[in-house]
Amino acid sequence: MIYEYICKDCLHLQEEIHSMKEEPEIICHKCGKIMERIISGGTGTIFKGGGWTTSDSNFKSSMKKKSEKMAKKMRDHNQSVSRIEDLKKL
Repeated sequence: MIYEYICKDCLHLQEEIHSMKEEPEIICHKCGKIMERIISGGTGTIFKGGGWTTSDSNFKSSMKKKSEKMAKKMRDHNQSVSRIEDLKKL
């Protein structure tokens, strides 16, 4: 991840790359003092591919298929069973 740091003495800003688990002591390139991390908005989330919005045609068709499949399961589930052989078929 990319983090921004500021030096409280000379107000120099710099970016550093490290993992979220790390808490390194970043040294200012201008004055040599330890810098503090700035809390920023980050990069945000990027959704790739289809199906993320309800206006997406793939989303609509997949929801239609899912509802049809669920309706079939409900019909099959509500069938009466008169013999043990019928139960095994389900």
